[in-house]
Amino acid sequence: ARRETAERVLAEGPAGLVETMLPKLLAPVSLRSRPELVEAVRQMILRTPPEGIAAAQRGMAVRPDCTGLLGQITCPTLVVVGQHDTITPPEQMQRMAQAMPHARVVVIPEAGHLAPLENADAVTQAIATFLEENLRGSGSATGS
Repeated sequence: ARRETAERVLAEGPAGLVETMLPKLLAPVSLRSRPELVEAVRQMILRTPPEGIAAAQRGMAVRPDCTGLLGQITCPTLVVVGQHDTITPPEQMQRMAQAMPHARVVVIPEAGHLAPLENADAVTQAIATFLEENLRGSGSATGS
């Protein structure tokens, strides 16, 4: 599917992708009640050069599955996922986090794949809390 998308975008431009991608990228509540966000994401897609979209699609089509390497990640890890993410669903991110010894998942409410755009406050809070918990006592937070 990714290779076909790459070829279609090169032939037709990004406009054909917009209506297909918006419901995959944004939560239903964002699509219904945030027309300014929907338009901003629409414009991001439309402004992206077709060659860039095609290259990204081709790259994702051939990337190796590195799931087996997740257990080697031993540092504290924060996995942030939107509650309504259909591209990388919360259940998939839970499994990913479970494969890492020191990972934690935060599900961002009322957000899809673009959680930082849809619920910036919740994403910021998740990152701030994670950093506070993991930098406390390390000396890194105070520069000592």
